[in-house]
Amino acid sequence: MIQFLHTMTKSDLNGRYLIVVGTLQQQRVVLVNVYAPNFDNPGFMQMLFENIPSLNDHLLIFGGDLNCVIDPIFDRSNPRTFIQSSMSKVVSEFMAKNGYVDPWRFCHPQAKEFSFYSHVHKSFSRIDYFFTDSAFVSKITSTEYHAIIISDHAPISIDIQFEVCPRFSSPWRFNPTLLFDNKFVKFISTSIEDFIATNQPSCTSYSLLWETLKAYLRGQIISFSANANKIRKSKIEGLTSNILNIDRQIALDPTPSLHKQRLESQTELDLITTSDAERLLLRSRSMYYEHGDKASRLLAHQLRRQAALPHHPSD
Repeated sequence: MIQFLHTMTKSDLNGRYLIVVGTLQQQRVVLVNVYAPNFDNPGFMQMLFENIPSLNDHLLIFGGDLNCVIDPIFDRSNPRTFIQSSMSKVVSEFMAKNGYVDPWRFCHPQAKEFSFYSHVHKSFSRIDYFFTDSAFVSKITSTEYHAIIISDHAPISIDIQFEVCPRFSSPWRFNPTLLFDNKFVKFISTSIEDFIATNQPSCTSYSLLWETLKAYLRGQIISFSANANKIRKSKIEGLTSNILNIDRQIALDPTPSLHKQRLESQTELDLITTSDAERLLLRSRSMYYEHGDKASRLLAHQLRRQAALPHHPSD
């Protein structure tokens, strides 16, 4: 569980940036997410940096789509110019002045990796970044770009090692989407038949048999789900890795056959992720059905406090 104590939030009316200040795992931080304009606009970056509060006593974690490359040589597959844009110059000056680093470039000083493919220019570029305070460098365990599969940008991830906090597990709940899986239905039916055939002759109480069967089936379901998730995760990792490798080949030598292979892998991956989305929708619907119009604990607590306050007659 991630412990975060929120202090303040600042956001752009146009939805271009979101700034959250607080304490993350006992470390005071400023979290910034940005979606920069898709044209050279140094004024926007300057305004954004001026609006970031608490940088004197908080550590910065900055990420988002900057819509510009910091290094024209290494951050483009086919550099058209070796001169930085005005917007990227503002970013570079801000980082140098305040001691911030690009963790991915810090870990891969000479490598080329890209996060966006321009169909117009038929070229790749790295325009999605994480920037952090240099104090985080020793705590970063990994940072990488992933395959472009959901949007037209590649996600970038960064792992920062904070102090370990106790983990809390949620109670087990049956996944109803398993009932649409013919393999699961056959598996669980066979499990029930085998259990009854083995235990019914020696069991004197049907209630005990029922309670024992429920415990047994729960273990069988968990085992089946774990194996299915392992297979599903392996397929996703394989397809994602394949798409990433194909994108790297396209960046060097684009061919129709490579584009076809990418489309096939993307289609197969979309089918898997669509089933995940359906499962989440079904779960959210079940939560609404379970709670309905009933007030939550927090709302009920607030209503009780409000009712306990003395009422003053209006003037």
